[in-house]
Amino acid sequence: MTDRLLPKRRDERGSLSLFFIVVVVGLFAAIGLVVDGSRQVSAQRHADAAAEDAARAGGQAISSSALTGQSELSVDSGRAASAARGSLAAAGVEGSVSVNGTTLTVSTTTRQSTAFLSMVGITEFTVHGHATARLAQGGF
Repeated sequence: MTDRLLPKRRDERGSLSLFFIVVVVGLFAAIGLVVDGSRQVSAQRHADAAAEDAARAGGQAISSSALTGQSELSVDSGRAASAARGSLAAAGVEGSVSVNGTTLTVSTTTRQSTAFLSMVGITEFTVHGHATARLAQGGF
């Protein structure tokens, strides 16, 4: 008779385990996004820095006649492109170089592997960098 007077209790065994699993999966997802997001930002900075360095290196290839004052300041496009490509190779970055008058443009592409996103099928991401160098005549 006392069994009928007491309210029946629900069996809650295992509910804490399910809650724990959901929380842990959520934390791993958040940590994974932070880690892989910071890796992407780092790769973006590397791509931009490599492009800027290559543009600087190529921008220093001024034609020799401009140095002696015999002509307008201009880029020796062959030397500029070669110097920029050499800088990209030294940085281990793929890229393209174009020279147009006194403007040198460098575009880079790098790939970064993922740490956590590979668990959901995203194994790498690609980032692009860009830089432009312009020659300007300056006096001393």
